[in-house]
Amino acid sequence: MKAVTVKKRIPSMNIEASTDYLYPETIAEAKEVFGEDVCVGLIEDQLTLRIQAKLGSLMVDSKGNLTDKTKEEIQTAFDEWKPGVAPARGSGKKSLVNSLAKLIKAGKKEEVEALLKAAKEAAEAETDEEV
Repeated sequence: MKAVTVKKRIPSMNIEASTDYLYPETIAEAKEVFGEDVCVGLIEDQLTLRIQAKLGSLMVDSKGNLTDKTKEEIQTAFDEWKPGVAPARGSGKKSLVNSLAKLIKAGKKEEVEALLKAAKEAAEAETDEEV
């Protein structure tokens, strides 16, 4: 078990409270402390919240626009979904190019040149050390 301080703040009323609580650190410990029915119920509660959050992101994009996804497209998104596992992101190359483009657009060509120089030096040094 690990001791955790849980806090709650209600800004509109300018109040705050906290309590210390012992959290189980393993599934076996949780079952022993709370019982299997409670553990399954807590998992169901958390899954419901995460599924609802994902549904929301499938219905409305990050800019607040409707996505017009069909019921089938939404179901497909959940067919391979697992909670806590992030979907694969775009390629590192694409992300790097976009980051460099943003720096160039911001008029920071010197920073781009410095980054390219540091990358070249790191490659030539043939080391796994981070720059």
